Amino acid sequence: MASRARRNGLPPGLAPVMGAMALLGLGLYLQEIGFFDRGTPTVPEPIATKDPPQNTIGQAPQISRQMDPLAMAILEEMQQAYRARQDVKERWNFRLAYQLDNQPVDVAGSIDIARSVSGPWQVSLNHADQMVRLSFDDREGVAKVIQAATQDFDHQVVRRKFQSKPTLAELFALTQVVNPAQPGLQQSLLGNVPVPLAISPLPLLLEDPIWEIFVQGASKIRLLPAAILDGVAVAAIELESREGKFTFYVDQVTRYFRGLDYPPPPELANKAANITASLRLTQIPADGSVPEPTTSFAEAFLTEPHVKIVRYFVLPFLESATPFVGHPAEGLLFTGLDGNRVDSSYWSGRVAVLVWFADHQNSRLVIQEIEEALRDPNIRDTAWIAVAVDSQVVVPDSNLTRLATDWSISGKVVRDLDAIGRDRLGIHRAPTIVVLDKQGIVQLIEEGGGPELDRELAIVLARCHANEPLAQRYVEMILQGQKAYTEALAAAAEK
Repeated sequence: MASRARRNGLPPGLAPVMGAMALLGLGLYLQEIGFFDRGTPTVPEPIATKDPPQNTIGQAPQISRQMDPLAMAILEEMQQAYRARQDVKERWNFRLAYQLDNQPVDVAGSIDIARSVSGPWQVSLNHADQMVRLSFDDREGVAKVIQAATQDFDHQVVRRKFQSKPTLAELFALTQVVNPAQPGLQQSLLGNVPVPLAISPLPLLLEDPIWEIFVQGASKIRLLPAAILDGVAVAAIELESREGKFTFYVDQVTRYFRGLDYPPPPELANKAANITASLRLTQIPADGSVPEPTTSFAEAFLTEPHVKIVRYFVLPFLESATPFVGHPAEGLLFTGLDGNRVDSSYWSGRVAVLVWFADHQNSRLVIQEIEEALRDPNIRDTAWIAVAVDSQVVVPDSNLTRLATDWSISGKVVRDLDAIGRDRLGIHRAPTIVVLDKQGIVQLIEEGGGPELDRELAIVLARCHANEPLAQRYVEMILQGQKAYTEALAAAAEK
């Protein structure tokens, strides 16, 4: 149970930001499907023309193009406006919302971009409690994941050297990751959904030849009626391609890029509904969260304590076999709501599940999952103890009694007034689940919960009833996982 998120390929909580990180993935994705043509830019013409034969990425077929000269002129002015800036410091908000299987999905976050005229690009991709930072210039690129849940991806920093100005494919490669459980499979932290937020660090696309390649990939560019975007008068320019329609919003006064609406990724288009995908330039916050153009992520990352410099990310395996699993749970002593002491005699000779909980929604959800698991007829003879960690000052006995009723707790509700869970089992967070076998041996300690908790807990309890040595298997699994991670990290180390 503790490793189910890793079995699915990413550490807990990391998958959403990786989907959001598909920002830089657009360029590579479009290259792979032949959206870009590597040819000499031609003068825009208002009528349909046929491109001369030229080398292509992905061997795209020849396409007819219609280019509105006024729309093209505005895009050119936008390009020049950015080239004239000495420094770039911007924040963009992105959002991809849709319905899948009648369930709403909303991925949102922000991307910060900073660069001085002679310095490296600094890109920060932010989502929830996670951040992915990239720093690159014409010589090298560096990437790091910043997330407490994975200890910043176990302090890994990817560094790659460039022969010249990096291509989008080379930038995309900075985010490659290997799962030690599948060493032959290399994926990207950006995920498989090509959210086209690579356009957000617009200056990337304004440097030859990237911007011109992008424009040439369009089959039609036309000027739409003027619009107001977040209170700003903008020119709306529609770029049409085989993948759908992109709408650029350009400030009527400054000619800076203000926003983008883009078509849904192909993976969603055929199975999701009500899809909206947008990117918006927002006010630069005053809290310093957007880096200064002169800041160098790379220098800071590469000199941090415990840094592991690698050529690609390796999915961290941070679990360790707690010293309590596989050993007797001795000295457990609680206080019942009636004031009487409750000790191991309450569950002696029975499989037991205990959960340390607080007056919080997360604890309520876990308790509901436990109640659901205990409905399995094969494990009904299971002792069930709900251990409250809130003090009597915070949650008086009367409130705890009412909470137990409101939450429909069928087990024994007790208090851990002496922090026994902390001292005897190393429990520091609520909710935490502990499973004991019939001999009182700790078979499982699990923090938090998840959508599959009821099913997985029922399996664990059934195996405990069958006297299977789960603790021994768990320790073996941890040791195997640590060994595989160490070997994969050594293979990824910078040569």
